This record gives sequence, C-alpha cells and structure tokens, in this order.
Amino acid sequence: MFTAMIFPESRKMIEDYRSLAVFVAVADAGSLSAAGRRLKISTSVVSHHLSRLEDKLGVTLFFRSTRSISLTPEGHAALDPARRMVAAGEEALDALSVGLSLIHI
Repeated sequence: MFTAMIFPESRKMIEDYRSLAVFVAVADAGSLSAAGRRLKISTSVVSHHLSRLEDKLGVTLFFRSTRSISLTPEGHAALDPARRMVAAGEEALDALSVGLSLIHI
C-alpha cells in the first residue's frame, strides 16, 4: 500500500511485468494450458494476461486456433526483449535474496 502511494503507476507496472512473463511462458510452453500449469495459474488467467497485453500494445501476439498457437511477427519481435526483461527480474530477485541471506548470517 505504501509503495502504491509513492509510485501510483506501480500497480500497472507490476501487471505489465506479469503479463510479459505470461507471454514468455506461453511462447515457451506452446499453449495457454501448458503455460498455466507451469505458472500455477488457470488457463483463463493466462488468456486474460495475454488479452490485456495485446490490448495495451494494440497488436496480436499469437495466432490462435482451436488446436494450436503460434507467434505473429509482432510476437516474434517482442519475445526476445520480453525474455530478457523476465530474466533480468529473476536475476535481481536472486541477487536481493542472496544479499538478504548474507545480512541474516
């Protein structure tokens, strides 16, 4: 709550980060349901995040059919930067975790 008062855009930023992480998971897993299983969220939540991201960007990231999903050209263009962003977030969290564990020793 305190962070949201200081950084009013933080909730939107967190949702954007989450949506990009879901986008990467879907691209890596090859389906919404497989991404949901990896992320431990429902397929409908995965779909919500993708729709939200596509609406925000004004592009379609995946071609969808009843049997398959594949990246659009825009999805291909977004995937590597999104993957780097997710990796950077994980790296930062790992560094913080190590730093905090060293403080508590």
